[in-house]
Order: sequence, then C-alpha cells, then structure tokens
Amino acid sequence: MRVDVVGGLPPSRPDEPRWSVYADRVRSALDYARGWVAPTEAFRAAVERIYIPKKRGSVIHNGIARPAFSGQQKKPFILAAGRLWDEAKNTAALARIAGEIGWPVKLAGPGQHVSCATAAELLGRLPHESLLELMASAAVYASPALYEPFGLSVLEAAACGCALVLSDIPTHRELWSGAALLVDPDDDREMAGTLRFLCEDRRLQEELQLRARLRSRRYSGHAMLSSYLSLYRGVLGGVDAETRSPGQVALAVDA
Repeated sequence: MRVDVVGGLPPSRPDEPRWSVYADRVRSALDYARGWVAPTEAFRAAVERIYIPKKRGSVIHNGIARPAFSGQQKKPFILAAGRLWDEAKNTAALARIAGEIGWPVKLAGPGQHVSCATAAELLGRLPHESLLELMASAAVYASPALYEPFGLSVLEAAACGCALVLSDIPTHRELWSGAALLVDPDDDREMAGTLRFLCEDRRLQEELQLRARLRSRRYSGHAMLSSYLSLYRGVLGGVDAETRSPGQVALAVDA
C-alpha cells in the first residue's frame, strides 16, 4: 500500500495563475487516490472548497503520545513555538505586543525575520525534547496563527498543561472551543488584553490548564493509529491482490 502526503492548499491565492499547475496536480492526486485524509473538519472543508475532489475525504485527528513532562510546576511566562518567519503563524503579533503584557514572552523556532527590537525573548530552533520541557514549565501557550490545518504544537502544549490563548480560526474552534481563550488574530489590542487578563488571574490559568490537558487526551497517538488502521482495512477490502502493489491506495492530506 502506498500513502502520499501532500500540502493540500497552495501557499497563496489559489486563483493566481502561478499556482494553477500546483492546484491541478493536487486535484489529480485527490481524484486518483482511493481515499484521502485531513486532520480536521475545517481543513477538509478547505480542501473540498478549493479542489472540488470527486470523493469525500476522511477526517482523522493528529495524535501524540502523552508527554513525560506534564507534571512540572508552572512558571509565569508565555510561550509560542513554530516557524517564526512564516506569516501564517502570525508570531509577529506576539513580538509586537510582548512589552504590553507584564509577563515574559518567549518565541521558539527559526525566525531570522523577527524584529530584533521586540521585547520577546527569541530562543531560536530548539530540540524537540527541550521544547517539551519548556512547554511543561510555561503557564500560558499562545498561537495567533492565521491558518492552521491542525496545530501540533498547540496539542503538545495542551498535553503539557499550558493554558491556551489561540486565534479564533475554524481549526482552533473545532479542536479547542471550551478549553482555550480565542482571540481575533488581527487585533493586537484584543490579544494583549486577553493575555494580560489571563496572566493576572491565577484561578483562570489553573482552570484553563486543566481543561487543555483533559481535551488533549482526545487526540492521542493510539486514537490516530486506530483510525488509520480502520481506514486502511476499509480501503484494502476493495483491492484485489493483483492491484495492491502498483496502485495507490490512500492519500493523506496534511500540512
């Protein structure tokens, strides 16, 4: 069985001529595959809206193993992680408001384009285990992303017991409504005010930390594996021995 992973959405407006070849190839791959998978309902809807595939995709949430650093004492700082140079991650918003919150803001990830004038502490690229240790000690994790197929770092931060402040986008609403504070990613004032409010309210921090940790258990590695195995069994059930080897059986769509 062959599984291909494609990016799903073009990195700019899909109606721009320069992305027509990319879009045509993704659309052909979706139609050729016996099945395709998105990590959220929101991302599946986006793929269907842009590419109009002939068959409906499946939704299988990403999952992780339970982190070993989930019981550490929390410290008063805000953490964000990801590709700091990626405009879709919108970490520049946190860099802009870092001096207005009252708590230290730490940004982890590659990002040579982030302003050196920011009050945020730029940590650079960290080994994964070091990032998880940092999440385990951070009281608050923020993700002001403008676009997100799933948001694996948010899930890791939640499993490590961080209170979550997330952008109010379809993916975050789908996965974290009721377990995070959601803010307009284009409104720096709202984001700064929400973070200040949370930093000043210890009881709210503890409530959101607990809610995030409990919600993260929905998205376990075991649940993801079980869902994929079930999908593969269903797809392979309609493929005879002569066509299994050369034919593409499933296409996973993620980014």
